[in-house]
Amino acid sequence: MLQNLKCHECQNHCCGKSEVGAPILLPEEIGNYYAGHVVEEDGVYRLTRNSDTGFCVYLSNGRCTIYEKRPLECQLYPFIMH
Repeated sequence: MLQNLKCHECQNHCCGKSEVGAPILLPEEIGNYYAGHVVEEDGVYRLTRNSDTGFCVYLSNGRCTIYEKRPLECQLYPFIMH
């Protein structure tokens, strides 16, 4: 189901308010990010979330600090990879 998202009225839904979890990284994307911000679970790599807020570690002051190099899953949101 698609939600009525209005990115110009961004509420950072795709960066942490979603129940989907942290974005999955493609193998070629892993090297784009600080190693301390990437976790691996059962062969799947993801960006980490801020332990205080639950939002992506690259979200600062309500804005994506890696927007030009954000993962494909972020670019495709609200569609997600499995």
